[in-house]
Amino acid sequence: MNKKLIIGGVVLLLVLSGGVFLFLSQQAQNAVKDLNANLPEEVRVAKSLLGNKYTVVNKIDGYGFKIP
Repeated sequence: MNKKLIIGGVVLLLVLSGGVFLFLSQQAQNAVKDLNANLPEEVRVAKSLLGNKYTVVNKIDGYGFKIP
């Protein structure tokens, strides 16, 4: 009985932490969506999932650079 309870608790904790991660990553992408609204279609700003690192990607010329 105790093993089932512990395993169920661990599974519940993993599901909740995954949901929190998805929620936070979605909130971070909303800021990037606002930045991309005024850019041409071929030029995009991308944000890494972990941290605050932004990259500008140019699909026309095939290059990207990091924004400090």
